[in-house]
Amino acid sequence: MSIDDSHYSGNDCDNISVELEKYKAVFNESLDAIIITDGESGKIIDANSACKIILGYNREELIGRHYLLLFENNASAPITNIDDVQMYGPAVTAKSIKAKDGSIIPMDITLSTMKFDHRNFVLTTFRDARDRLNFEKQIKKYNAELTELNTNKDKFFSIIAHDLKSPLTAVLGYSELLAHEIDELSQEEVAKYSASINRVSKELTELLDNLLTWARMQTSRIDFSPVKVHLTTLVEDVFRLLKSTAKLKQIDLQNNVDSKLEIFADENMMDTVLRNLVSNSIKFTDKGSIKVSASVENEVTEIIIEDNGVGMNEKTRESLFKIDKTKSRLGTQQEKGTGLGLILCKEFVQKHNGNIEVWSEPGKGSKFTVKIPYKR
Repeated sequence: MSIDDSHYSGNDCDNISVELEKYKAVFNESLDAIIITDGESGKIIDANSACKIILGYNREELIGRHYLLLFENNASAPITNIDDVQMYGPAVTAKSIKAKDGSIIPMDITLSTMKFDHRNFVLTTFRDARDRLNFEKQIKKYNAELTELNTNKDKFFSIIAHDLKSPLTAVLGYSELLAHEIDELSQEEVAKYSASINRVSKELTELLDNLLTWARMQTSRIDFSPVKVHLTTLVEDVFRLLKSTAKLKQIDLQNNVDSKLEIFADENMMDTVLRNLVSNSIKFTDKGSIKVSASVENEVTEIIIEDNGVGMNEKTRESLFKIDKTKSRLGTQQEKGTGLGLILCKEFVQKHNGNIEVWSEPGKGSKFTVKIPYKR
């Protein structure tokens, strides 16, 4: 569409401006840029002061020019024919506007009509849409993340329900045998079923402890209070707790941590991390050894828990810390678990601004490396 600047004389603009005088206060105080165009030709006959701030043009630079001046291209411009605006109403659309300095700015544009002196005019309101579009983008991102979290939560609780049901069923079965048939059972059978109930009860206790800790973590009900602690002491405490289980499987627990090495960590969280990692190694090791060592390099403390157990393949390794992929694997003596302990380890280590790395191969054991910042 060509621009014909001769369509309006100076007197035409002055006369229309006079008729609009009573609207000037509201018109010029608007925070949105507003232009008024002729309903037939599309020529701009007035513009408010916000046009200078939002579009870069002052009133004098816009009057008498065609409204297409403000659009990146003619195809992106809204229709300002008076009949179309009256038919479709004051619709709000997002368009790309070309400011005076050449920059392209997304704008929310509202079209409405008015009539003066038997002539029709179109009011076009421009509002910077960048904040709105960024907000909508963030909302879309958050909604996607929320959907993923809800999906993971559903999968997770399905896994937990399954892993709770199996050991409870075992306890119920063994206890019913003892309750109703104890007179017919040998002493060896009673000892066997009692030991099974004890083992499964321990598995349930570990699962529920981890589940409750994880739930508290998700609701931010766990305090994070890092202090300087001797790592070797934490390792010895974990070994003391797990030594009976390791002894039954003929596993040698080796604490190779320098007695002088201190770490800056939340003692309870790091105790949980070490306990779960060592317990995991015991589960997948028979007649072997589990070594815990540590070193400091480039202001990072590396804590290594290494075993010579059954190891794992790449697919299993990649799913270890994913809550939606968590799957129970039987240990070397059919011990059960959900993988929740490892998920807790990851979240607690991340709380320390650290990470966990895993190396493992089937038949060659596994090595978990916990890395956290070192503070002197």
